[in-house]
Amino acid sequence: MAFSITTKRQEKIIDFLLAGVSIFFKPILVVLFIYLSLFLHTLVQEIVLILSVSQFSVLNVLDTNFGAQLAIGGIKGIMTIMAMLASCYIMWKLIIKGPDWVMDLIGIKGGQDTIVSDSLAQKLERRGTMIH
Repeated sequence: MAFSITTKRQEKIIDFLLAGVSIFFKPILVVLFIYLSLFLHTLVQEIVLILSVSQFSVLNVLDTNFGAQLAIGGIKGIMTIMAMLASCYIMWKLIIKGPDWVMDLIGIKGGQDTIVSDSLAQKLERRGTMIH
């Protein structure tokens, strides 16, 4: 960094600052998106359950028709499973892609934090081999 300042290489200085901002804000964004995904998980699951199960609740089947009751119960069970899978998928996508989406939205490409972490991993590997 000091060499870049003395030689006035602004692109290296900007890359360094962007990497620092990215590393600083990424954990904060992950925590925020975890809370958002928990809220949306409950919201999507409950809305899909209410909409899908209430459609089959209006069917008034006689107690003697076991086949119809079994079919309606099976459809309600499948709808419940699909609601849970849909809410888990939305939760997973928000936690994984949310921070990168926000970083891209504000103009910071998400690659800076991976570049820094890769370079740190390479340095640790080099020092680990020097010890042995």
